[in-house]
Amino acid sequence: MGLFSNRVKMSDIVEGDHTYSWRTLFIYAHHGIYIGNGLVIHFTAPPEKLTASSTSSLSSSSSAPGRGQQRTCPYYPRCGNQRPGSGVAIICLDCFIEEGSLYCYEYGVTFLFQLRAGTRTTDKSDPASTVVQRANYLFENGFGNYDLVRNNCEDFALYCKTGLLKVVDDGVGRSGQIAGFLPNNAIIVAKITGRPYVIKVPVEDVDKFLRRLYRA
Repeated sequence: MGLFSNRVKMSDIVEGDHTYSWRTLFIYAHHGIYIGNGLVIHFTAPPEKLTASSTSSLSSSSSAPGRGQQRTCPYYPRCGNQRPGSGVAIICLDCFIEEGSLYCYEYGVTFLFQLRAGTRTTDKSDPASTVVQRANYLFENGFGNYDLVRNNCEDFALYCKTGLLKVVDDGVGRSGQIAGFLPNNAIIVAKITGRPYVIKVPVEDVDKFLRRLYRA
């Protein structure tokens, strides 16, 4: 367990773990959920939405399809599987980490101090079976429109682990519309002035909710 990040071996992770790998001198990381058998489900920009300009940007480097989605993986036939129009994809661990190392996101920590954000949380994880079920459901049904700032790979992994969405009030009226977007059985867990809404949204409603909230 580290203040900077929690590096692990491939043999250390288990189904339901939130894994990530740093890119380009630890500037940013790519996140996903390990589902077993050497495979990760992660969230990216759909291939058809990548343009010549976006492929050279941070958005494509950190959360857009990696090598495993741009070529046929010789070891894992499912690596690169992705539904049309969806950013949720399956990738093998080797392609997921590229040439970097593997790290495991920490949940339920009692002391949140960290030298680098995006490596641990005080939120508690749901059981591993629930986490994997969410990830597989979202692979089949989507996780809304990918957005580097508002709906990215880390948001996807955090939702799979906890069932919670954090929606930022950016001053353009989105917060006032949240109640209207919510499914009947969604629950606003908390709102703190100047901080994100924390919303529990059922997995069967989350794609529709995010697409309405963050319209492309």
